[in-house]
Amino acid sequence: MRLVSFFKHLPLRLQIIILVVVVLALPLIAANIQITRDIDDQIHDQAGEKAEEISNIIVSSPVVINGLKNLDAISLQEIQEYTQTIKKIAGVEFIVVIDMKGIRVSHPDTAKIGKPMVGGDEVRVLNGQTYISSAQGSLGLSLRAFKPIFDDKHQQVGAVVVGIMSSSIDQAVARVNQPIMSALTLALLIGIVLAVILANSIKKILFGLEPVAIARLLGERNAILESVREGIIAIDRESRLTVVNSEAKRILGMAGIHGDIIGEKVDKSIPHTRLSEVLRSGELEFDREQDLNGITILTNRVPLYADGVIVGAIATFRDMSEVSKLAEELTGVNRYVEALRSSAHEFLNKLHVINGLARSDNRQVLAEYLADIINENQQELEFIDDAIKDPILAAFLTGKFSRARELGVDLFIDIDEVIPHISDPKVTHSLVTLLGNLIDNGLDAVQQAEIKELNIRFSLLNHMLEIEIDDTGPGMPVEKIAQMFQRGYSTKGKNRGIGLFLVSAALDKLNGTMDVSSNPGDGMNFLIRIPLTVIKGSNDD
Repeated sequence: MRLVSFFKHLPLRLQIIILVVVVLALPLIAANIQITRDIDDQIHDQAGEKAEEISNIIVSSPVVINGLKNLDAISLQEIQEYTQTIKKIAGVEFIVVIDMKGIRVSHPDTAKIGKPMVGGDEVRVLNGQTYISSAQGSLGLSLRAFKPIFDDKHQQVGAVVVGIMSSSIDQAVARVNQPIMSALTLALLIGIVLAVILANSIKKILFGLEPVAIARLLGERNAILESVREGIIAIDRESRLTVVNSEAKRILGMAGIHGDIIGEKVDKSIPHTRLSEVLRSGELEFDREQDLNGITILTNRVPLYADGVIVGAIATFRDMSEVSKLAEELTGVNRYVEALRSSAHEFLNKLHVINGLARSDNRQVLAEYLADIINENQQELEFIDDAIKDPILAAFLTGKFSRARELGVDLFIDIDEVIPHISDPKVTHSLVTLLGNLIDNGLDAVQQAEIKELNIRFSLLNHMLEIEIDDTGPGMPVEKIAQMFQRGYSTKGKNRGIGLFLVSAALDKLNGTMDVSSNPGDGMNFLIRIPLTVIKGSNDD
């Protein structure tokens, strides 16, 4: 267990090298053992056959047969010379002839002639048996072929022992085995080199990360994908979906796209997507609207690169209604802040005047100036409070008076009938977004006009709240009116064109309509109609 634990904690590169080397080494070692064994058996068999062939020559020799029958000095000399000659020709280590008593008649070492055979394995041959054995003799451990010698009357007169030293056999085995061992060693070295190359290649593919780090990054990736509020989908180079996070599944589900679409072609699964085009062109697309079976989403699409080559594309998107809501909320807050800032700025200027008059001790002028301020603000406040019963809308319009004075614009508000309290805060917010953008656009439009005037009229007609806004600005050609409500369209420069787009979105939420008219030089006129049921709420009469 310790070995396994130690192995698991090794770097991935070292683990791969060790595993590949082990996988290569085990079969190579096993093959070497088997080959060595087979070679050893083969050489032993060959040595045994060789010794047996030599013994056959000896036992059929008349010199040996007659010499054993006579056993005189001349006969013994002839046997010795004959066997040593055969020994040299055959290349064996020794040829020993013994009589029926086991006494050596011939031997490579003449000093041992006349002495008993050593080894203890000669008994059977004196009983007429032929065999091969391995035993420790006077010359050392050897492979010995025993064969009985018979005369012409088939009477055994002795035996011959042809021997090959085991050391010689081992040397022969080593000589044959050496190139095989070299080849196996070379194969193992090549395997180690390839293992190192493979390990380095895998390490490079994994950006040098260890499996633990990869697992941690994968966990973090999944956590990030599931925690963001944007839908995220990704495709590979074959345009097949590889990533669809939970938010993407929710939005796709709203569009009627259900089930597991991982592995599917993106163009087949998701309508009007341009991910395949981004994959082909490599061009980035930001803040693009896309229709998903009636659900409008705002999406960004970018290609994915690896080593400078496009390998896929990714899209992030949100439900357009949610984006519009956030934008409206932000715009509404900005309107409130701007109104407060304008009021504060206006009153700060008036405070400076009051301070100057007080220091100059001009009490009469100071009194008249304070009376004018109080009367002016009081008239505005009383007018707004009497005509508009919703406090947020009333405060908002009061702030716009201050903003108009700050910009030097004459703002006229005409209210035919009392505007009731708005029960739903969402309706108030949408109405503030709508009016705020139109009023601000009007204040901007008249800045270069000779007469800086902005008129707002509220009236209740035919169960509708009508709001008419017109200015004395430069106006707009009729053919461009339809474009100005498109997201990103603006005549004021780049990174603009969101205000009137939000006006259109707010109007949709209020179930209202808007007529726009203009001619160059005649200013703009907006006529908005909103059902009173929306303003009062469903529970009001």
